Amino acid sequence: MEGVPRRPHRRPGIGRTGRARRRAEKGTRSAGVQRQYSGTAGRTENCQTGVFLAYATDCGRTLIDRRLCLPASWTDDRESAPGPASATRSASTKVAIARAMVRRGITDKIPFRWVTADAAYGFSKGWRSGLERADVFHVMATTRHDTG
Repeated sequence: MEGVPRRPHRRPGIGRTGRARRRAEKGTRSAGVQRQYSGTAGRTENCQTGVFLAYATDCGRTLIDRRLCLPASWTDDRESAPGPASATRSASTKVAIARAMVRRGITDKIPFRWVTADAAYGFSKGWRSGLERADVFHVMATTRHDTG
C-alpha cells in the first residue's frame, strides 16, 4: 500500500471495498479461470474473479490493492493444478480477501474512516461486526431478508 497519502483528508475512505470483477476468459490456463457465474456477462462461462480495493478522498480516488480469487479447483489438488499460482496460494472467498485487505489498511495506518461494498460482501454479518469493533463506518448493501 505504498503511495497512499499519510496525512488525513476531510472525508477519507475506502470505497467499493472488495469490488469483485469477473473477466471472461476463453482459455483454461490463465490463473484462476473456471466455469462460474459472471454478473458482468449475466451467465455462466469461463472467467476470472478479482477483488479490488480503492482509496477515495475529496481529492480523487486510486486503486491500492488487488487480488485474484483462486477457486478451489486451482488449489485443492496441487499435483494436477493447471498453474504455478496454485502451488503457493489457497482458495479464499471474496469476503475473506476483502476483509484481509481492509485489515491490512488498518494495520498499515492508512487514514480512512469508512468502507463501502455491495451485497456480495454485505451479507457477511461477521465482517460488518468486525468493522464496528474496529470503529470503521461502513455502508454495505444487503438482501431484503437480512435482519441484522
